Amino acid sequence: MRKEQVISKGKYAHEQPGELMGVKQYLFIKDTDGKKRLLLRFCNFRREVCSKFAFILYRMDAKGRVIGKERYESADRDYLEKEVFSFHQKIDVEERCTDFKVQIIYAVYGNYTYRVEDSEVAVSYSERTVRHLGEAARTKPRKIFHRTFGVPWFYAILSVLILAVGFSVMGLLLMDFKKTESSFTLSGVTYEFLDNDVKGDVIITGCNSTYREIVLPSEIEGHKVVGIKEGAFKKNTNIIKLTIDGLDVPANAFEKCTKLETVVIKNVENIGAEAFYGCAKLTSVTVNEGSDTQILRIGSAAFGKCGKLTSVEINQTIAYGTSVDFFKDSKNIETLKLRNFAYTMKDVSSSYVTRLNQLYGYVETDASDARLKVLVIDNIDLIPANFAYGFTKLESVTVNNTAIKIIGENAFRNCENLSSFSSKGNLTTIGAYAFAETAIREINLTHVTHLGEYAFKNAEMLSSAIGFGSTGVDTIPVGAFYGCDSLSTYNLHANIKHISAEAFRDSGLKRFVIPEGVTYETGFLRNCKSLIELEIYELASGDYVGRAFGGTDPNSTVKLEGVIPTSLKTITLVKGDKIVDNAFRGCAGATTINLPDDVKIIGKNAFTGCKSLTAIDVQENSTRLERIEELAFYGCESLKAVPFP
Repeated sequence: MRKEQVISKGKYAHEQPGELMGVKQYLFIKDTDGKKRLLLRFCNFRREVCSKFAFILYRMDAKGRVIGKERYESADRDYLEKEVFSFHQKIDVEERCTDFKVQIIYAVYGNYTYRVEDSEVAVSYSERTVRHLGEAARTKPRKIFHRTFGVPWFYAILSVLILAVGFSVMGLLLMDFKKTESSFTLSGVTYEFLDNDVKGDVIITGCNSTYREIVLPSEIEGHKVVGIKEGAFKKNTNIIKLTIDGLDVPANAFEKCTKLETVVIKNVENIGAEAFYGCAKLTSVTVNEGSDTQILRIGSAAFGKCGKLTSVEINQTIAYGTSVDFFKDSKNIETLKLRNFAYTMKDVSSSYVTRLNQLYGYVETDASDARLKVLVIDNIDLIPANFAYGFTKLESVTVNNTAIKIIGENAFRNCENLSSFSSKGNLTTIGAYAFAETAIREINLTHVTHLGEYAFKNAEMLSSAIGFGSTGVDTIPVGAFYGCDSLSTYNLHANIKHISAEAFRDSGLKRFVIPEGVTYETGFLRNCKSLIELEIYELASGDYVGRAFGGTDPNSTVKLEGVIPTSLKTITLVKGDKIVDNAFRGCAGATTINLPDDVKIIGKNAFTGCKSLTAIDVQENSTRLERIEELAFYGCESLKAVPFP
């Protein structure tokens, strides 16, 4: 007996629409009877159950000319989801046929027939559905574009049952059929007609396929989608990417979808409590902007316990109510962008939320285990007290609106990695400890009219504080720049008249000038161990350099040596005809002291204990010196000469 011989084979190379069926492979053979035939393997692009399809085959010669065409229909069978299958018939072709094209005419998926018309796909009820529902169901096909319309999986099973059990149970089967007709599947999503009205609105009830990416629209195939059933996709183990457009998300709708990674939500007003709770692989959430008046309400723990959630972007105005723990136990969020915070929209916001950590469900101010690094807020009227207290991983804060003027006390305290704060507004108030224990590098104080105590305490990276005092502020408050180790220079604005205690304590100042008319409290330069040069306009009677460093006993050299840093090498006194008693006492590290040119008297112990002093510089025209009092240069071991006439 003659065997089949393969003439040629390969993958189908011609363009074909991807909505329905398509040819995957072909085989030209010399059959056992000596005739040339074509074998085709099809692919079900829709990945849904298809019961029948038809196509036209155009036979072509080696030059690509059409030499004939024929219409073919598949056998009645179910071509299962994802199946690649062989066409049941061997197709006779001419000897000179070396190529071909296939044009799909229609395909039947469940209750619907899809027809290809002018490169578009139109849908209508299948003949089988019309027979069950009556002629009223026969409608003109509607055109759709690259959509996937499914069939309930149980419809195919029901058809088999009808044939198996026969006419004896026809009534029961018809009742089951009506139940089936109340829903349909599209792109893996199950839609259920309200009140079994096949022409009316639908609600999304779940997902009955293995689709990895799903889109939930507000309108589908001419039907308005009125919502998503509560818990509809709960514990789904297939969805990886989800897009929701124009539909509110009810409570628990996607709870514990263990493979869900990306969520994009558009044009919604409500995201219910625990809507995405426990989505262990969820990494990204984006809520895109709705209408100008659309307000978003988010329920408790809506994105709670999402351990891999690292990026959240909400570009819609949020209404903050009594339950604001949207991200409860989702501590790994690294980037958070919010359209607004509570203090922006007075009509929809309240005082229930004042701290960022409330969004995470924290009760106390500490949030040291939160991994937030980047925070962007578009609209906020003020940064409230304790706003981000304790967010130790926070690195950058950006506020995009111009209305912000106030940063409350402790707002960013202990945000030890916060190096950048950017605002388009002109800050007028910075509260006490607002940036204490941060890594802030620079701050613009040009418009600040109130600076709280210890506002930048231990902000060790702060190297530039621009313009403070230019708006009329006349006092540097207590501890304002305490511990600012990188602040090597600070020029007092002309408006500054007073420096409070500990204002620059433990700072990294290397040079400091106390201008005319500026008073200061004891210890404002305490423990400034990097200070090299100090200029003082004038020392009044009873005053002395050591007081600036915390000295309280001008008569004790030992005590003064304990507070005046040995790093201080050069001291300049601008004005004064008398060097007051104890003026430079205990300045053990000073090598040069510059005096005004009108000095007449050098008081008692004026330079006592200046062990390193090698030179006293006086202007050339200083001819007025009248008296040097007792012990004026006591202990000046390195001083070789005093340049007075």
